[in-house]
Amino acid sequence: MPRTLAVLLDGDLNLWRQVKKRFREWPDSHLILDIMHVASYLWVAGNALFGEKKSHDKSRWVQDKLTELLRGRVGYVTGSLRLILAKRSLSESRRKAIQSTITYFTNHRQWRRYDAYLAAGLPVATGVIESVCGSLVKHRMEGNGKRWSVAGAEAILLLRSM
Repeated sequence: MPRTLAVLLDGDLNLWRQVKKRFREWPDSHLILDIMHVASYLWVAGNALFGEKKSHDKSRWVQDKLTELLRGRVGYVTGSLRLILAKRSLSESRRKAIQSTITYFTNHRQWRRYDAYLAAGLPVATGVIESVCGSLVKHRMEGNGKRWSVAGAEAILLLRSM
């Protein structure tokens, strides 16, 4: 029975090309843009619209846009950002920040079908994995008196992944 492969990546298009090449023969693979990277661009746009200081309006705006993305309304979110650029009078730096978000969203549109990924039970963020690598694995591998060969470290990581 073929297994589904989910590959979560950041926005580096070079990395996407390499992964697509490597997994082109995998029958059921999904390349997914990590939602946390998308959220960081929403915060960039939110800062451009609401300022750098913490605000309930900005948090609510980012949350609403993120919810729309998770519902599969990628075009709606990008279109709303384009509408903001067309209708609002913003400084050049704020316009550039919003435009960078639009460009990022446009360049990665095909990898942000979060509604379909979630419906299929696929992950949309790497936070849990990164947390384990950053804390648990690092703690296990580094520290006073800990010496690991490559083979020994790989054995421990294999055991942890099981």
